[in-house]
Amino acid sequence: MHITYVMGLLRNIMNLLGGGQMNFEYVSRLIRVITHSQNLDVFCRNTVHNLWPGQRFASVNYFTLAQDGTLHKAAGYSTSVVSAKDDKIAISSNHPAAEAVKSGQACMDSKKNKAVSVPITRDGWLLGVLVLEPIDASTENIDESELLALGHALAVYIDGAMSGRFKARFEPAEHNQEELTQRQLQILRGMDDGLIYAQIASNLHVSESLVKQEASKIFRFLG
Repeated sequence: MHITYVMGLLRNIMNLLGGGQMNFEYVSRLIRVITHSQNLDVFCRNTVHNLWPGQRFASVNYFTLAQDGTLHKAAGYSTSVVSAKDDKIAISSNHPAAEAVKSGQACMDSKKNKAVSVPITRDGWLLGVLVLEPIDASTENIDESELLALGHALAVYIDGAMSGRFKARFEPAEHNQEELTQRQLQILRGMDDGLIYAQIASNLHVSESLVKQEASKIFRFLG
């Protein structure tokens, strides 16, 4: 996966998560989900199992708008048996996915199962809707900034996959690390700001050689 692409994605995720207040652990897991997803179905599966500790969501599905005015499931993953009726959502319904399309904003079904729907857009155009079904219907305190970051990551993923520009960038990286450490994310952030190794080392109060070693691990992690 190309480092320029990763840095651009990271910069946008950082903005969505509040700049300096970003959740390092979440960003690290999100990067891992992206780098280990060869297609949209795997992206949805990795989101269910690897994005949130304790597996917050039971299913993640991606819907696109069809010519007949309904949302059709294009990809997804669920931990339970899914019926055919779950593959199509009418825009005229009060499903949060339909509301997300009409409003252009993330929506949550507060009456039934608290499904969360995030509209996926790219350059102002609607690509589809990401629908997340919680394991527990009483799930509370869903972090909206994390969902928006996930939605943005999926938008970039879909745009790249459709154009073929990021084909090689979505191949899984070969490494032994499970996720980037907080220190490595700090170094990656410094690189994104255009700092050289010596400046990053000074800001983090570590040696330049340590920064170089960690940078090598970052590049191996990102493939």
